[in-house]
Amino acid sequence: MVTSEKQRAAKKLYYQTHKEQERQQQAKYRKENLASIRAKQNAESKSRKRAFAEKLHAIKQAAGCVDCGRTDIRLDFDHVDPTTKLFPRAKAGSILGQWLKSSCRSVLCVA
Repeated sequence: MVTSEKQRAAKKLYYQTHKEQERQQQAKYRKENLASIRAKQNAESKSRKRAFAEKLHAIKQAAGCVDCGRTDIRLDFDHVDPTTKLFPRAKAGSILGQWLKSSCRSVLCVA
């Protein structure tokens, strides 16, 4: 018990005498690693977005256009009943649930 109290007192004394040096080391560490942390987060975000886009594309290709049956051109989701639409397209955060209420149409058939 005496040893832990001595250690605690020694650590406190060390920190008080080296406070500025410790703070500088911490600031340097944060500054040096911030770029790599942000780069990793950005890469993960891009990877998630790419995976989502691929999943959405696969869903559209599997469904095909309900009018002409084509899968070789761009397909968009088209709500069968517009009153069931939960949110405008610009605010769509997650549209995977919305495609259940939609049908795929080619850009040629929507127009």
